[in-house]
Amino acid sequence: MAAAADAQRELAAHAWGGGVDVKVRMGLHTGEPKVGEERYVGIGVHRAARIGAAGHGGQVLLSSTTKELAEEDLPPGVTIRDLGERRLKDIDQPQRLYQLIVEGLQSEFAQLKTLDVELRRKRRRMYAGAALIGVLAAAVAIPVFAFGQGSGGGGVRVHGNAVAIIDPNSNTVVGQVPNVGARPDAISYGFGSVWVANLDDQTVARIDPNTRTVTARSAVQDTPTGLAAGSDAVWVVGSNAGSPFVTVRRIDPDFNTVTPARRIGNVETGGPGSVATLGQGVWVAPSAGLLSQLNPKTAAVLRRVDPNAGPNAIAVDSDAVWLTDGRANTVTRIDATGLLTPIGVGHGPSAIVVGGGAVWVADSLDDKVVRIDLSTHAVTTSIPVGTSPSGLTVGDGSVWVANARDGTVTRIDAATAKPLKTISVGGRPQALTYANGHVWVTVQSTLHALKAGSGGTVRVLSEEDVDSMDPALAYVLLSWQMLYPSCAKLLNYSEAGRAAGSRLEPEVAQSLPERSADGKTYTFTIRKGFRFSPPSNAPVTAQTFKYTIERSLNPKMKSPVRDAGYLASVVGANAYMQGKAQHVSGIVARGDKLIVRLTEPMPDFVSVIALPFFCAVPIATPVDPKGVRVIPSAGPYYVDSYTPGQGVVLERNPNYHGSRLHRPERIELTVGVSQEEAARKVEAGEADYAADGIAPNQISRLVARYGVGSPAAKERHRQFFVNPAPGVTYLALNMQRSLFRDIRLRKAANFAIDRRALARVGTPARQEAERPTDQYLPPGLPGFVDARIYPFRPALARARRLAGTKRRSAVLYTCSDSPCDQIAQIAKASLAKIGIDVQVKSFSASAVFERLRRAGEPWDLAWFGWVADYPDPAQFLNVVLLSGQAGTFDDPEYTRKLEAAARLSGPARYLAYAKLDVDIARNEAPLIPYSNPSSRDFFSARIGCQVFLPAYSSMDLAALCIRP
Repeated sequence: MAAAADAQRELAAHAWGGGVDVKVRMGLHTGEPKVGEERYVGIGVHRAARIGAAGHGGQVLLSSTTKELAEEDLPPGVTIRDLGERRLKDIDQPQRLYQLIVEGLQSEFAQLKTLDVELRRKRRRMYAGAALIGVLAAAVAIPVFAFGQGSGGGGVRVHGNAVAIIDPNSNTVVGQVPNVGARPDAISYGFGSVWVANLDDQTVARIDPNTRTVTARSAVQDTPTGLAAGSDAVWVVGSNAGSPFVTVRRIDPDFNTVTPARRIGNVETGGPGSVATLGQGVWVAPSAGLLSQLNPKTAAVLRRVDPNAGPNAIAVDSDAVWLTDGRANTVTRIDATGLLTPIGVGHGPSAIVVGGGAVWVADSLDDKVVRIDLSTHAVTTSIPVGTSPSGLTVGDGSVWVANARDGTVTRIDAATAKPLKTISVGGRPQALTYANGHVWVTVQSTLHALKAGSGGTVRVLSEEDVDSMDPALAYVLLSWQMLYPSCAKLLNYSEAGRAAGSRLEPEVAQSLPERSADGKTYTFTIRKGFRFSPPSNAPVTAQTFKYTIERSLNPKMKSPVRDAGYLASVVGANAYMQGKAQHVSGIVARGDKLIVRLTEPMPDFVSVIALPFFCAVPIATPVDPKGVRVIPSAGPYYVDSYTPGQGVVLERNPNYHGSRLHRPERIELTVGVSQEEAARKVEAGEADYAADGIAPNQISRLVARYGVGSPAAKERHRQFFVNPAPGVTYLALNMQRSLFRDIRLRKAANFAIDRRALARVGTPARQEAERPTDQYLPPGLPGFVDARIYPFRPALARARRLAGTKRRSAVLYTCSDSPCDQIAQIAKASLAKIGIDVQVKSFSASAVFERLRRAGEPWDLAWFGWVADYPDPAQFLNVVLLSGQAGTFDDPEYTRKLEAAARLSGPARYLAYAKLDVDIARNEAPLIPYSNPSSRDFFSARIGCQVFLPAYSSMDLAALCIRP
């Protein structure tokens, strides 16, 4: 490193003469070289050359490996600047690059010549060998862009992180603006420029449409999920993981300055927001909050409207605001008076635009665009387009559609609503705008395509996406299912399946922990031989787990496990989680021992420490509330790549030598595929596994062909599996209001409700028939004992004796997603038969949850459901009844009994909860439990060896085998 600094000083000081100024770019990397006949060769030399090639004359770039080795002993006058992760030619994985800053020499250079720009949220630490290789190459810094030929009449083929330019006259891609930013998404035109929101580097790029170059970049500090050019400024809406609001910023087009953020509340923490402008009007729609009209000069909120929807896109015309709700499958029109008009539009509406005499909506799960008449507010036609339409714009008499999954743009005649042309673009087109007589399309890089059925790749499809692949943040079922193959924990759940799958076994720990006599100290002994996947290759130690636990509890990380308070009983944890201590004093790593001290006994400690939040991560993995996308792992697999909105790829960990199953060579997840399309592809052998359930209209047919007792099952090639999931769906009864303060009426409602009818319609998460129940604990959970307390069919005679003859009224809160409307109508009809007239009020699911926790909220019944984080009865009875989810349960006697049961361990714990489950339902009846969910999994004919993991309500992807 000192040699590189000295060389640059000498080159800068040399008088070259003749007006020539020679500059040299340098790349430094540390690795193990091989000696060829004439020179050093090998991957280390190759990597150093690629690093050097990314720089400019006079610039010195370092690999992460070199930086780690040399940063503690830098030469005088030399510092290091972090340039973030970059993609280098011929190197698959992003590489973190650094720049050597030499005092007195040039330190500011043009953007690096890498395949894309910084990916700030995809960090990892690099480890390598000891031989330092410096590769110096004199070069002229001239960027050269190679344009390939696209299909459909020829043109530029765009590969990603670029903006494609389409000429409407030829219907071809005639150019691109490369390296516009990391994962470009929203796009808008205004002030003579094209503006692009880049999700991963949190910038907005400004493009001159005449020169087709980026002229400015504005850092917006949050993930920019919404973008719109207004009359005076460019508006950017952003979100941050864990934040209960979206941010709104204005970019001044004259100076490219960004104003401080204004916050608008969002019930969905970390949820995105959308923005639309028209004239002086600016509207912002959080994903679960109030639609807000802003002052165009000050960004102050002028008006708020409850949209009764979960908006994911917004458009405005002179008469109304239009919002799409991708979960409810609706468009809601909101006029100037605040009148809401919901319109059913198909499945997965993802984009909306007003123009060409109509409203146009992209249905991403139907692969269609629907047209809504502006006068009648009715859908008039549905137009087939490409796969997963994600963006819309109107221009040149046409509607233009970005089709994300097949790399095309569809042109539709706005007058006839007929498709005119499909234009091959490449990559993953996301959003569009019309400017300067051209269509401008943001294009992201493609993660992967489904590979042919041969080989060792299991191809997984899902409609929903993972929320994160960072163990500290991942919290949805699909994320945990994808993390399980890569995760190495102190304790893990057995792969034996069924009841044994809820049993904890030692994994990285040599055995179950030693517990002190007072139950307040747990000691783990770490097993040798576990190592992280490349490029880390580091051993897993007791110190590794101390760091892992502290990272997940770090207040800056904003992990769900911290918010849940699962480890609040660890000595020093509260001080650490409040930012008052640098470490958790009660977690000590000493040699191969990890010692955890508690302030009080915690009988479910081993279940908590086995949560995915505590998957081992390398020491020094960054603490980033947005999550680190690719982290080396110590389990059977590692995350090779993850791109939000596209999918995840898992590869076998070459450093894994444990006993867990790891049959496939590779596991690929593709997201954004509807349940119907996933089932079709799996049945046809084009994919292997439908991960998020089956559309209700397909279940009976698939069960008959591929389920228990089917011809396929008789041939031992069963493809359709149904397993119970640890959850319960219920109606909460408000014991603070006069109606259900009366225990006789709570019991009457439990006898009157039609549980079988409610169970048949399913839930918003999975609109599939569920198993009816009358208990709070689900089957298969420790402590569950089947006890018939209330009937599955209404027992009206008994219900009427309890209710009496007086007529009463009730308010039911339910969600606005399907099939909550059916749930409400079944409940309304059931209760009407015992003299209770129900008024239904619907809200987004997150709003229902929020309202139930408000003191004095005027509801009598409320729909809700709960799935436990881990298989323990306290996760149901204590969490649901004592945390406010049941709304108002406050019986002192049963509260004491529940708290006493939570202090028990072993069989005594489960026996106590079994008794409480029955007693509370029979004697207090604060809920009307009516169903338990099931997991329905469908596989292609070539897949076998299915193992269900009850603790995660999902199939073990690493156990799957490919039949010969």
